[in-house]
Amino acid sequence: MTNLVTFDASVPAFLRNANFLQLNQKAVQGLSSGSPPRLSYRGSRLRFVAADGTETPVTENNGVAIDVVVVDASEHVSKFYYDKAYDPNADDMSPACFSDNGQGPSARASKPQSLLCGNCPKNAWGSKVTPQGSQVKACSDLKKLAIVPVNNITGPAYMLTIPGASLKTWSAFVDTVSKRGIPIPTLVVQIGFDATAEYPKLTFNPTRYINEQEAAGVTDLFGSEECDELVGRKDTPITALPAPAGGGSGQAFQPAPQVVHAAPNPVFTPPAAQPAPAFLQPLTHSQASAVVSAVGQADTVPTRRRRRTAAEMAEARAEPTPQAAQPPAGFAQPAPAAAQAVGPADLNALLDKVMGSK
Repeated sequence: MTNLVTFDASVPAFLRNANFLQLNQKAVQGLSSGSPPRLSYRGSRLRFVAADGTETPVTENNGVAIDVVVVDASEHVSKFYYDKAYDPNADDMSPACFSDNGQGPSARASKPQSLLCGNCPKNAWGSKVTPQGSQVKACSDLKKLAIVPVNNITGPAYMLTIPGASLKTWSAFVDTVSKRGIPIPTLVVQIGFDATAEYPKLTFNPTRYINEQEAAGVTDLFGSEECDELVGRKDTPITALPAPAGGGSGQAFQPAPQVVHAAPNPVFTPPAAQPAPAFLQPLTHSQASAVVSAVGQADTVPTRRRRRTAAEMAEARAEPTPQAAQPPAGFAQPAPAAAQAVGPADLNALLDKVMGSK
């Protein structure tokens, strides 16, 4: 079936050639359409970044916190690998390799590093050493969310990438609200920064439930293609590595063969006959008579367990309870289980406030 082509009215009739128009598609084929609109936290200051790169600073809370509703989240951990150091003045700081599909490098990655993320050397701990000397992964882990500002609940929605240093905080937040049976999209969540961290570390604090008007806007965005695009749900993995620069063919994806080891057939060899132990040998008539005679003498046959007298039992009950073993000198006593903190100390208190429990 031929696609219908609509030309602008200003195009002369003799130039309205559909083949000419196909060049428009070829001219951008294979190029990225740009980053989706996102909420940036560079320099611990929040700003909205449009698809064309235009930045709009967040004005509420002096740009260090914003109230949003989370309307979607990727099922996978996204991965980003940069083959050059960050340069704020560089024209292009896009990652060399990335993935949103949970399997392998994206088909849109410019320099895929491996067929599968699971066995990629850049995804191994110790593949990068920070300026502070810490061994980390050269490929960073991120979690992509789709959020919408509560003061503009009808959209557009924005992408928020949770960096690796904030993943535990996000996981603790989700775990806490899930245990209490609270759906994430029903909450207004204030995204801010951990003031004690030396680098941008995000915090997630619930402030209230959304109202009915806000719920209508969230419902329209929930499950939309707009959110699918923001969280990378349409990303597809590569099927082969690109051909090397010197020529030759690229490496195609082939699953590792399964090696089945056949078990050898054991040959049964019956054990050699062994003489019965001495205590299983049959008794002679004289030995049996001696045993019968011994059984008749009660004081020479020891009992297996003698029943304790009432006085002995009372004395045993009066004995003090043995003390628990004490650790050697220099070792700290373990803290009681009840004293150990679980999750954010104030998160449940904030949820109690949201639910009206306190």
